[in-house]
Amino acid sequence: MTPAPKRRWLRFSLRTMFVVVTAVCLGLGYQWRWITQRHSMLQSGKLEVLDDEELIGLGLPTTARAPGILWLFGERGYPNLWQRLSRKDLELTPSEIAERRHMTQLFPEAQIDGSWTPPPRPPRQRFGSDYDGFKL
Repeated sequence: MTPAPKRRWLRFSLRTMFVVVTAVCLGLGYQWRWITQRHSMLQSGKLEVLDDEELIGLGLPTTARAPGILWLFGERGYPNLWQRLSRKDLELTPSEIAERRHMTQLFPEAQIDGSWTPPPRPPRQRFGSDYDGFKL
C-alpha cells in the first residue's frame, strides 16, 4: 500500500507572490502618502491642534483613533482641529470651502472648526505666586 501524498497547503507560483507583494506595497505606500500629507497640512499653519488641557476645558473629546491603518505607522488621531481663516466674516470663500473639504479628507476623525481668531483657550491653573518651576 502506498502512503498518502502529503498535502501542500501554501503552494503558489512566484508570479502570484510578486503580485501579492506589489499590492501590499501599493497599499502601504498610499497610507504613507496620507501620513505625509497630514503632517504637511499641520506644519503649514492652516490648522492648529488643540492640546488635551484645552479640550478638557472646552468640554470636547480628547482622544480619537487615527483612520484606516495609519495607527500601525504610529500616527495619532486628532479629535479637534482649528482652521485659521483669512477674514473676520463667517462666510467661507469657495477656496476655503475646497480647503476645508481637503482637510476633512485628510483628517476624517477630527471635528474641524474655524475662525480668523485663535481658538478659545480655557484659563490655565496657577500653582502659586512664587512658583518658578521644579528645582532639583
